[in-house]
Amino acid sequence: DLFTEPILCGYIDSLRIDRGQLATSIHAQLSSVHHLSCTYPALRRRKYPWFRAKLRKLRKEPRWRIDERKNKDCVSYETLAELPRSIRAKRMHSDGVSQVEIAWLVHDELFTTWSLHLPWRFMNIAGCGFQAPAPINIIEEEIPLEMRKDPDLPAFVRQALQKNPHQRFLQYIFERSQCKNRWAVRGVIPLEIIPLYREYTQDYRHLLVGEQDNGWLFQNRAHGKMSYDDWHYRYTTLTSEFLGNAIRPHLTRDIFSEHWLRQGGSLRSLQRLLWHRHIS
Repeated sequence: DLFTEPILCGYIDSLRIDRGQLATSIHAQLSSVHHLSCTYPALRRRKYPWFRAKLRKLRKEPRWRIDERKNKDCVSYETLAELPRSIRAKRMHSDGVSQVEIAWLVHDELFTTWSLHLPWRFMNIAGCGFQAPAPINIIEEEIPLEMRKDPDLPAFVRQALQKNPHQRFLQYIFERSQCKNRWAVRGVIPLEIIPLYREYTQDYRHLLVGEQDNGWLFQNRAHGKMSYDDWHYRYTTLTSEFLGNAIRPHLTRDIFSEHWLRQGGSLRSLQRLLWHRHIS
């Protein structure tokens, strides 16, 4: 049983003291674990007052310091958009490398392109199911009638529906239990992602999964589902290699938001893209 006071409190102390992680980061990571302990049927029958107490003792950084660090690490959206382009350029000039190495470059190009257009949280990037045995979160179906009335429906979808009302589109769909705010979401995969998505899933993904396909869209280097550390390490490694600046993946949501508003996008639409219940 990993949900014991010595193990979890020891782990928190190790993150804070041995690995030097900031209290804000530890709190963000373990709040979801605490939520799991309160909601998962096999665990919620027990009480974990010490867990909440330990999290409360973690001193969060003041807001001004978080903003200061973000501003220091932040880059423009245009700079971030160079990341998948640089990965593609490396792929196009990768003579003599194995197909598996090419497959990883395609994977990483899609991985970094995704956050430019769909600024999801870690739990949805890592937890995006492509096929069984994972939950199926990417589907290709007709647009439901209620979605057709959505003012934020992409222009390319509206144009296609005028020609063919039964046109099928790639969509993402997450149930309430799969989202941080417990709000079920459904939307259309942006046009900028689709060609690369099809190339990856049809030609390369099978080279990266293990003997038994786990079903997740994105993989870690051990042929498994991405963990939080996998996600963070992969993104910072790629941005360091291709942009010369190790950008934390959390910042992509802030970078996307600033770009969206600078381009004249509405707060209401941004709220929905970020899957926030309220504008804040």
